[in-house]
Amino acid sequence: MKFSFVLILSLFLFSCQSSTDADIEKKLAGKLSADLVTNPTSLETEKDNSLLEIGQLTFKDTVHEFGRIQEGEIIQYEFSFTNTGKKHVLITKAEASCGCTIPTYPKEPIAPNESKNIKVEFNSSGKFGHNEKTVDITTNALPSVYVLKIIADIEKK
Repeated sequence: MKFSFVLILSLFLFSCQSSTDADIEKKLAGKLSADLVTNPTSLETEKDNSLLEIGQLTFKDTVHEFGRIQEGEIIQYEFSFTNTGKKHVLITKAEASCGCTIPTYPKEPIAPNESKNIKVEFNSSGKFGHNEKTVDITTNALPSVYVLKIIADIEKK
């Protein structure tokens, strides 16, 4: 029994290999290239973002306060924005911080100088007191994530 344990332990310890960065680079040599990734926002030499050929969303506002509402109300707000960049912007995802908040966003590309809206609906059922909910908007623009926030103070019926 002890012999089996020692044998298994030694096989386990000696069969594990640790890869160093150099080992990984040797294995991947010629297979990956930095040319595969084109992300102008990560270039350290480029400090003036206005020169980048990329889309950019400019929101009229990113925070909306509903004030006091009654528990159970379903309220909504539309955040207006314009693509002030030089390329089309595609919104790939809109993710709310809570299941009680539902964002609706344009699925088609937004052309430069085009304006659109993102509708955010909030269901206050079962919510009480001060509530702040966020929606993360993921895009191919600069920056790549925009955060919208709604605020409501909910009173019991």
